[in-house]
Amino acid sequence: MLPRPDEPHVWWLPSGELTGAGQIVSADETQRARRFTSHPDRSRFLEGRTFLRLVLGSYAGVPPPADLRFESGTYGKPRLQRGMADLDFSFSRTPGLFAVAISTGGRVGLDLEAKNRLQHARRALQRALSPQDASLPAFRGGDDLDVLVENWVAKEALLKAVGLGFTREPRELRLGSGVGEKRFLWRPLELDPDFGKSSWTVISLSIVPGYACAVAKEGHAKDVVVNRYLR
Repeated sequence: MLPRPDEPHVWWLPSGELTGAGQIVSADETQRARRFTSHPDRSRFLEGRTFLRLVLGSYAGVPPPADLRFESGTYGKPRLQRGMADLDFSFSRTPGLFAVAISTGGRVGLDLEAKNRLQHARRALQRALSPQDASLPAFRGGDDLDVLVENWVAKEALLKAVGLGFTREPRELRLGSGVGEKRFLWRPLELDPDFGKSSWTVISLSIVPGYACAVAKEGHAKDVVVNRYLR
């Protein structure tokens, strides 16, 4: 069953759990894997691509995992080839964990970070926190690493939803209209060529201790359905 338009799905999986990773990937993905010089990096890449295919292929109306074909959308964001399924997705990986968000009725972005991986990047994280962000309950205490990482992943989720990554200054994306401690509404201050006129919902998730995760959904999202992937 596809997600409701106001309720994106997130699936997560600890790395190293999939057996037979790489058996259903495309020739292009296999070629990309060969570019990694270390075997662990190559294995993680193939496992991540396999996980993404298995999740996408589990939804009604989507071809079997091995038959999925991808193309590049705006700014190179991957998407299913036209005609395969009316859904958007965003994939993220960080040491120890994979996650993918699935959405209908609007673009979606997902970011996932291991907090200990960013403990030496405090200065960069602080630059991403705007004064407006710091006024929100979730981001008070701007010197706290957890607060800084939560803000970072929320903004990267927004940027990944349109395929930008951090090619834009994250401080420009001022989160606002907090709805509870972990849910925010965001709207461009003026017509934005990347985000359009749409409002966006950004939801921070607690998936696994030691990790920060956020989902950005174009339009309204009342909640996120989170599932651990079990094959």
